[in-house]
Amino acid sequence: MKILYIEDNKTQRDIMKRMLEILGGHQVVVAEDGGEGLKKAADSMPDIIMTDSRLPDMTGGDVINEIKKNPALSNIPTIVLSANLMGEGKQSAVQSGADAFLTKPVDYEKLTSLMKELVKNK
Repeated sequence: MKILYIEDNKTQRDIMKRMLEILGGHQVVVAEDGGEGLKKAADSMPDIIMTDSRLPDMTGGDVINEIKKNPALSNIPTIVLSANLMGEGKQSAVQSGADAFLTKPVDYEKLTSLMKELVKNK
């Protein structure tokens, strides 16, 4: 599965990328901010897109909203990840049309099960 992971924190980005590649055998494309994420989404056409809820240039909800507006990308399942369970990250994710919301630290088994379900249902 090809995954686009948008995360500004280098340590978290590197850990998630390695985990998905080594444990799951996935191809992972990474982006450091929303603008780069939108460009890489269009360039790589991933099977699923995961974004942090807070990025330097926009929220994860804003990224999802832009993805859902693009006909070429709108059917790609999206997951917003956040360390804040109840705050603006979850509200923004829901309002943007994200397919799922998970809290950090991410439970790998829960994440992979969710990814399989979302891709199967797209």
